[in-house]
Amino acid sequence: MRFISFIAIIALTLLASACSSGPPAPPPTPTNGPSIGQLASAGQAVFANRCARCHGANGQGVTAPPVIGASANLGKYNTAQGLYAFISTVMPLDAPGALSQAEYQQLLCLLLVQNNFATANTPFDQTKLGNIPLK
Repeated sequence: MRFISFIAIIALTLLASACSSGPPAPPPTPTNGPSIGQLASAGQAVFANRCARCHGANGQGVTAPPVIGASANLGKYNTAQGLYAFISTVMPLDAPGALSQAEYQQLLCLLLVQNNFATANTPFDQTKLGNIPLK
């Protein structure tokens, strides 16, 4: 008799938990890694070390065009993907493509944030750069 009571208790417990649990919870959303703002912060050091001598400490332009501010003509690249393609293959002029992918991403994010093309809290997603217009 004790065994049957034990089985009945287990069955009722399982039935109660199945009825009260509701629909299954959705799987957790994977994180997309760092935000654009976090990468932009890291990009400040890269910019200072690799870009500022030509583009100026504030991106205002010295011997190269301005890349930050009202005079920056980044709209010609249409999207963040176009800008990334340019800087990662052509810059720096004296050593094109010499930076790591992470450094190019950091520089891109710095330019996006400084020129108000993206907000700092936006998750960075390399596959969605074509969705960020430079206008």
